[in-house]
Amino acid sequence: MLRQLVSHNDDIKRLVEKGYAVSFDAAYLVVRDIPYLDDKGALQTGALVSKLVFVDQEHVTQDDHQVYFAGSVPFGLDGKPIPNLGGSATQLPMSEASADVVVQRSFSNKPRVEQKFADFFDKIESYVAIISGPAVERYGATPYTFRTVEDHAEDSVFTFHDTLTSRAGISDLSALFKDDVIAVIGLGGTGSYLLDLLVKTPVREIRLFDLDPYHVHNAFRSPGRLDVGEFGKPKAEVYRLRYDSFRKGLTAAPKFIDASCTEDLDGVTFAFVCVDRGSSRAGVFDLLLARGIPFIDVGMGLRRQGSALTGTLRTTYYSSSDGQKVKDMQLAELSDSPDDLYRSNIQISELNALNACLAVIRFKQSRGFYLEEVPYYSVLFDIGDMKTVGSFQDPKRIRLQRVQYMPAVLEPGVLYVSEEFDIAMHLCACGCGTTVKTPLGPTEWSVEETAEGPTMRPSIGNWQQACKSHYLIHRGEIVWALKWSPQQIETGRRAEEARRTAYYAALYRKKGFIGRLFGFARRLFLGKDAQ
Repeated sequence: MLRQLVSHNDDIKRLVEKGYAVSFDAAYLVVRDIPYLDDKGALQTGALVSKLVFVDQEHVTQDDHQVYFAGSVPFGLDGKPIPNLGGSATQLPMSEASADVVVQRSFSNKPRVEQKFADFFDKIESYVAIISGPAVERYGATPYTFRTVEDHAEDSVFTFHDTLTSRAGISDLSALFKDDVIAVIGLGGTGSYLLDLLVKTPVREIRLFDLDPYHVHNAFRSPGRLDVGEFGKPKAEVYRLRYDSFRKGLTAAPKFIDASCTEDLDGVTFAFVCVDRGSSRAGVFDLLLARGIPFIDVGMGLRRQGSALTGTLRTTYYSSSDGQKVKDMQLAELSDSPDDLYRSNIQISELNALNACLAVIRFKQSRGFYLEEVPYYSVLFDIGDMKTVGSFQDPKRIRLQRVQYMPAVLEPGVLYVSEEFDIAMHLCACGCGTTVKTPLGPTEWSVEETAEGPTMRPSIGNWQQACKSHYLIHRGEIVWALKWSPQQIETGRRAEEARRTAYYAALYRKKGFIGRLFGFARRLFLGKDAQ
């Protein structure tokens, strides 16, 4: 990379020709052999590090006027720290090729007149004059060593330099993915957005699997450009070609994954399952569990509520150690349901994108890139109330029992529903014994019966009880949510009241002319208080 940048950037070329020990580390310019005085006046040698911004594959420019310094605080001839360097103590992870460059601080010395450096030559010359001046005067030291530092070729999966990682100072975290081989099974809405995120993650290899062709409706719930020539081609191949210019290690197989595809998963370290049919999901689960491959399954359940859509997004993590245990919890559908609204042609690209984001974040947590305070194995996002809840322990189950009248004694683990009286009751999931009564209706709670068990929306918050329990009932599972503060509780109550008011106001408007005429006649003949 040194020869390439020197030949296309005059400022870098001038640094080398003057004798600076120039090298590059990913997206950093490194200048070693910078002499300076320490706090005892002794001669030391450090290194300057500056961020590179790649304009294209061959040309670079500055990020700002600051630099990093590998060394202690530079001192002047008067035995005091050199003034006007600014900055502060900091750390900057470098690659193994620059293990000798240990950044300890940053400097910020902006030119007074121009307020910015003309180029890298101007920048390095300015900082060297300030930092090395005392050492040059006292010891005759020089920063011009003409030393050639071995140029290590960057082992990157990207066809462009990953300057985003270096600008954020997270190169060490991005290295956590260098040995991962990812399988994406299913390239529908969520799968396509998930691929868009993974392509920009420095995993070693990404394998795409999807048998279906790319049709018009796919274009409305997938990222990226649209080429009419893509219609009718296998989705796996369409997406491979879209991202082939961005990175290496991207392969595509237009095929259906089942128990016979064990060789396709050789070497895979993690998988994402993005299929909408339960029967397809069941076969993929069995194969991944048999191979001991950890994976994340995503799901989406939508339904109409009044004139709008609502529902839940699900992200479930099946680790190599607990995958079978999580599967046995029946969080994902493993058989086909003909009434699934998701399988109609409703365009829900923003939900696909959000589901993909949750899945990739959970994967990166498993690798240590993101902090994992609670080891959730399943996360649910409710569209109606915009809440996210997660499960991190063996879940409690609850079953549905339809009744006309509520029994005198309620059994734990049973949700009693009386459609005749529009009410549901159950014992608090925490085990405190409190009876929880939830009215049913358009502005209250709703209950949906699924093969795995009942789903109740919205969440249940027992704020007036000592336990203050807060949870969801989703497909027969108790999913615990965070407890709310008094302010959150009050805000939630006001929102519920506003929702009820808006609902009944809209209902009144829908009565129409005949209804209003009838009401006028009643008030005319029966008095103004008649309704």
